[in-house]
Amino acid sequence: MKAPTTLRETCDFVNSHHVSPQGHKFSVALSDGNKIIGMDIVGRPVARLKDNGKVLEVTRLAVKEAYPNLCSMLYRTAARIAKELGYERLITSQRGLPNVKHTFDIC
Repeated sequence: MKAPTTLRETCDFVNSHHVSPQGHKFSVALSDGNKIIGMDIVGRPVARLKDNGKVLEVTRLAVKEAYPNLCSMLYRTAARIAKELGYERLITSQRGLPNVKHTFDIC
């Protein structure tokens, strides 16, 4: 089950894995019907040169273990919402691997 969520709720869940981001455009939560099993935070790109008004970045993503394909579901949902909001691209990077970037063209 997918549901929108507030930045406060998302940060409470994500803080066990990451430091809270400065802000966000939207957050998405996934549940198994009883409890939250994954969340992501989507905001403006961290790299200022990518912040052209047409790009969003998944700044935080956290999932519970033992749920296959959860990250893909969160990325797909974030890309769909970004497209509905009029954005053209969704980017993300892996923690600890600063040169690894993933780009999702959503036009």
